[in-house]
Amino acid sequence: MSIGLNFISISGLHDGGAWFNLCVPYSSQLFRKFDMVGMNPRNPEQNFIFFELEIDSLVRILPGGHCYLKLKLSKSQSDEPILSVEVRNPEADIVSHQIPITIVLSKYWNTYARPTIKLRKMCISMPPPKAIARFIHAFRNMNARVVKFTASVSGDLRISTKIDHGEIDASFSDLQTSPSETDSQEETANVQLMIRNIQSLFQSFAHTRSRVKMNIISNRMAEFNIHNEDCVLSFIVGNVSD
Repeated sequence: MSIGLNFISISGLHDGGAWFNLCVPYSSQLFRKFDMVGMNPRNPEQNFIFFELEIDSLVRILPGGHCYLKLKLSKSQSDEPILSVEVRNPEADIVSHQIPITIVLSKYWNTYARPTIKLRKMCISMPPPKAIARFIHAFRNMNARVVKFTASVSGDLRISTKIDHGEIDASFSDLQTSPSETDSQEETANVQLMIRNIQSLFQSFAHTRSRVKMNIISNRMAEFNIHNEDCVLSFIVGNVSD
């Protein structure tokens, strides 16, 4: 786990569950500065603080558009741990919020660890998120629940779904593959994912220049990675059967 601020959400990968990590590294420009007191360079494991909060509590207080944000771990007047959040719009005063949090003991940290991918995977760069979001939105409007991704070592990607009266698919070719990151011996790899688990991912990045790299472990899981200079996003989704 990188030094910085990590947002992690987990559910079991069985039956289409997911693991999500959005990392804002220490070197990111999203925050003007990080003040980390008590860092121990000799024992990096002591430099982490894990805590849980209700995501809706954070989302409700964040305004849309551009704003200045300050986050600080603190204690309430009753000595309970809180996340202190200061929000300032360019044309507004500072508004302070306190979100209750639960400190996670170190013996439970492994619960949030990235799932181990020991099986052979195929790595391919996906089309722009806007294109993927458009197809997934169309599939869902046709009452489809599951989308299937099939990738080949030659750079082909097929996205398909089954509906009541047949099957619909979209195909892309000449996509970049990563031989150095691909250790699968298969010519093609495929995975089936719940549409509701991935739709918001592609919609969120539809109007950005971000590119998505996809790792497929056939019939087991898919990993989506988005890297830019300000953050790193990893999203692992479990396979579902027909």
